[in-house]
Amino acid sequence: KAMAEFFVMLKYRRQGVGGVAAAKIFSMFPGNWEVIQHGKNHGAKAFWETVIQEYAGNQYEIKAVTTEDWEGRAILFNNSDGAGT
Repeated sequence: KAMAEFFVMLKYRRQGVGGVAAAKIFSMFPGNWEVIQHGKNHGAKAFWETVIQEYAGNQYEIKAVTTEDWEGRAILFNNSDGAGT
């Protein structure tokens, strides 16, 4: 599974809404996950690392992602064993 687009309206940010929604999505679809963030989007990088740390504990990996016209990172984890539930 891959999370590439995720949006929380400004008025709901910093209220925990995004983290709760992401955790529910992860729990609905157990397996290998890849959540990518653009390298210059520091807010997204901080958000996803916090959310995934809370969801999966230390059971995740961060990898650089570079293509011909895109640079960022991916956070990889597996929740097949019920992690985060």
